[in-house]
Amino acid sequence: MLFLCLAILTVIGVMYLLQQWAPSHFEFKHTVNKSKVSFGESVEYKQVFINKKVLPLPWVTIETDFTKGIEFLKGTIVSHYMSNKQLLAGIVSTLWYEKVTRTYPVQCDNRGVFYFGPTKLIFGDVIGLSQANAITESRTVSVVVYPRVLDVKTNNRNSLSLSGKKERQNFIFQDPYSFVGTRDYLPGDSPKLVNWKVSARLNKLQVNTYFAATSPKVAIFLNINASQCSWCPESTDVLELAVMTAAAVCNKAIQEGSEVLLAGNFRVMTEEMDTDLTTVIPFGQGPEHLRVLLESLARLHPYGISGVEQIILKILPQIARESKLVLVTPYFDSTLARVLEKAKMNGIHLLLILVGDKHLNTPATPGIETYRAVGEGNWREMDALKLV
Repeated sequence: MLFLCLAILTVIGVMYLLQQWAPSHFEFKHTVNKSKVSFGESVEYKQVFINKKVLPLPWVTIETDFTKGIEFLKGTIVSHYMSNKQLLAGIVSTLWYEKVTRTYPVQCDNRGVFYFGPTKLIFGDVIGLSQANAITESRTVSVVVYPRVLDVKTNNRNSLSLSGKKERQNFIFQDPYSFVGTRDYLPGDSPKLVNWKVSARLNKLQVNTYFAATSPKVAIFLNINASQCSWCPESTDVLELAVMTAAAVCNKAIQEGSEVLLAGNFRVMTEEMDTDLTTVIPFGQGPEHLRVLLESLARLHPYGISGVEQIILKILPQIARESKLVLVTPYFDSTLARVLEKAKMNGIHLLLILVGDKHLNTPATPGIETYRAVGEGNWREMDALKLV
């Protein structure tokens, strides 16, 4: 009997010692196959476990924090003590010198930045009598989900124009000293652009083309406050419709070749949450600048402490005459109207987009091109952003 007790104690002791060594020479890493995706896309979240020692690992419990708002299409999801997080739970076992990979498809149906990690690893023995102290892998990976980007249409079925008439653009923005070459004549081209010498040689009308000396500028301001009370809770649907509207306008302006500035009374969310309470993305153009604008909107934190009118007044001196100022806002009052009137007196063209169903019957502001973005309840199902 004594021998049996000693044998059992010896086995338990050996198992305990082996268990304490379990975390050594064990590697965990996690990745996503895409760090930035469009709204509605999916990503693959991958966890890799590598046992780099001769001892097998009977079981390891894994608990990974992740931000709410994304959907794991497989895996065990449990609640988290923090309201904005959930846990991905699992168990893995490895043989000696074995690598195990787990892949989880994740659906991204919400705008934002989503973090995976930190991860807690708990090592156990064969029969579950003991477990080593848990270790925590603090490294996180993230996915940025851009807001929905839709085509913008007005109630007369025309596509919204942000940079003015084509004839006016050709007159203002082409530099006659930066000649590029010639192209075939198209109806509407100015006779002054016809290159008669090249046309005679090719036996068809050719017009000169030039580099653009300057590009039309569009300054887009997004107000995330839905009322005068900046600390009051906002409707999520109204906020998302406002963000989606700003994204659509940014995309439209970039497509038209404009230089675009984006500003608003929102902060850009990082893992440390250390950004300013207002955001200003300076003028820029092209696809790369559009990605910067969309990522800023993706990271938008739904809390605005400043009034957007203060931001407009601060940036107004940077906006040149003949530029376009677009204000996307769920809330509009006499103070904002006076600010826009000041911009108008500076020779800036104005476009006001009122966001939310409450504005369906709001009359247009005199002297300001006014539209309404409505349908906040079905912003996920919209196939185009219709302005009325």
